[in-house]
Amino acid sequence: MERMVYLDYVRSLSMMYVVGFWHLFNYTDAFPLYMNFATQKFTLIVLGTFIFVSGYLIGATSKSKFTLKEFFIKRFIRIYPLYALSLLIFYAVGLLDFYTVWKSIVFVSLFDGSSPLTLWFITVLFTYYLLAPIYIESSKNVFSYIILFSLILCTILILSVFFPSIDGRFLQYYACFFVALYIGKEIPQFIDKKSTLVALLLFFPAVAISFVNVKYRIIDTLIAMVMVLIGAFVIVGLAKRFNARLIDSKFISVLAYSSFCMYLLHRPIFLLLKEFYFPATPIYQTLYLYIVCLPIIGVASYYSQLVYDNFISRIIEKLAGSPGR
Repeated sequence: MERMVYLDYVRSLSMMYVVGFWHLFNYTDAFPLYMNFATQKFTLIVLGTFIFVSGYLIGATSKSKFTLKEFFIKRFIRIYPLYALSLLIFYAVGLLDFYTVWKSIVFVSLFDGSSPLTLWFITVLFTYYLLAPIYIESSKNVFSYIILFSLILCTILILSVFFPSIDGRFLQYYACFFVALYIGKEIPQFIDKKSTLVALLLFFPAVAISFVNVKYRIIDTLIAMVMVLIGAFVIVGLAKRFNARLIDSKFISVLAYSSFCMYLLHRPIFLLLKEFYFPATPIYQTLYLYIVCLPIIGVASYYSQLVYDNFISRIIEKLAGSPGR
């Protein structure tokens, strides 16, 4: 599959927003107003955009016939061990307790209200990955896909009503992943100037509706699901629109490559570096976080991903039965 530069920009900038703004200011009081109604909505959309890109790439790379074993090797082994290791690191530095860790390792945390700090996002995303083969098989027929999408959506809604402890974020980002998966696999040309403009026109009413005070949590989550899907589509559509003008930057490529590990590791690294040294005044704290901590996170994430990929490539070769080099 031809590399899509605009998706590298979307992934890397989305992750930099989360790590370098939304979570970074958890560690200093320099900018207490960073969390407000506008940034909260925008953060939902940014996370949804990352999930949208993940779903789109799953679809785009699954056009040829595949087996469940191949899907398991390419997705599960490449992602799950890093996720499990990150849970243990979070536990080691005191960010999670033991029970949350083991519940998250087996994905029980998604259903009993004990979703882990920050890593809930990976729990949700990985659960989508586990469901993806069913959707990929049904995508050959648009009506079958719509029926499957609707049935699972209704199942989630019913379960959420009877079991309120289910993490609402699983539903909130559901459409982002599986709508994007279908687009990436069957109709990548759908993301064009016209559809992006339509989405942009729908986006503002969707945001306005999301501010309405709704009595029932499930309805509020559905409204957020629609808003996030439209917002993510707009961001990806605009990025694709300017694809020809985007520089194929090595820095952006490396940032996109490191984005998964960056999300997994940034909180423990922030915490450890803050324990090692932290300035007394807010302005110097901010400078320290940006000039020292953020680059360390970037470098550590890149090499962590690189070492892991080299290691896992050998494992995949053995599982696939190919001769070693």
